[in-house]
Amino acid sequence: MMTHQVAAPLKRSLLVAALICIGSLSFCTPVAADTQGVTELSLKQVMPIIPAAAKVGARPLDKMKGVHPRILIPAGGLAELGKLLKLTTAPRIIEGIDVANISGQENCGSLVRFIDGKPFKAGYRRFKIKTVEGSDDYASIAEVLSRRYRLAGQEHELYPDVILIDGGLGQLHAALDVLDKMAKQPPMVIALAKRQEEIYVQGESKPIRLRRNSAALQLCQRIRDEAHRFAQQYHHVLRRKKTFGKTISKSKMQKSK
Repeated sequence: MMTHQVAAPLKRSLLVAALICIGSLSFCTPVAADTQGVTELSLKQVMPIIPAAAKVGARPLDKMKGVHPRILIPAGGLAELGKLLKLTTAPRIIEGIDVANISGQENCGSLVRFIDGKPFKAGYRRFKIKTVEGSDDYASIAEVLSRRYRLAGQEHELYPDVILIDGGLGQLHAALDVLDKMAKQPPMVIALAKRQEEIYVQGESKPIRLRRNSAALQLCQRIRDEAHRFAQQYHHVLRRKKTFGKTISKSKMQKSK
């Protein structure tokens, strides 16, 4: 059984998810005396929720704080997806990734995490692209993946059961090019194209086409669309900041004249 150390205060919802999905946690004693209180706080947070985590067990995390209750996932979607991808068990943790820009401006990326088929907001992340100039979705995806999974590639963190990229074969190849260079690779990487709703799977030469009412397809669509929504939201935030900054600069220049 793999264990993970906790040495800082964590959100209650994230701790419950860790206890359920990872299996166990271990605690390290800090070397510096002034960090002892931090570890004690972490212990105080974890101990009261261990019974709650045990009661939840393997059930869906629909009552956890941080899990969005409004998005309903078709029954059997996880099991169907597991069989489709030839996994040994149904995936529990799926992370969706997308990037956004307009004419190469305000490049950004997003990551959303679904646990047991439901959005887990505490696991969402957003990325301001730092190394890509202009509109290059492949390079932007590569940067997001390298930043997000750097520690997992070094075996210091766990990968999700499935990584889902918003895009087609090109986006999937861009993702695999980055992940293949890491010491440890993720269990499964797929991409979902919008127009034909085809699922591209690592190691497979042809995409998978499912019925539109397939529970597995609908699950993947919702994860992809949520990643797209989150990326677009951050892109608009960056655009507003840039526009507002230009307005402030112009007003300062006018006042100085």
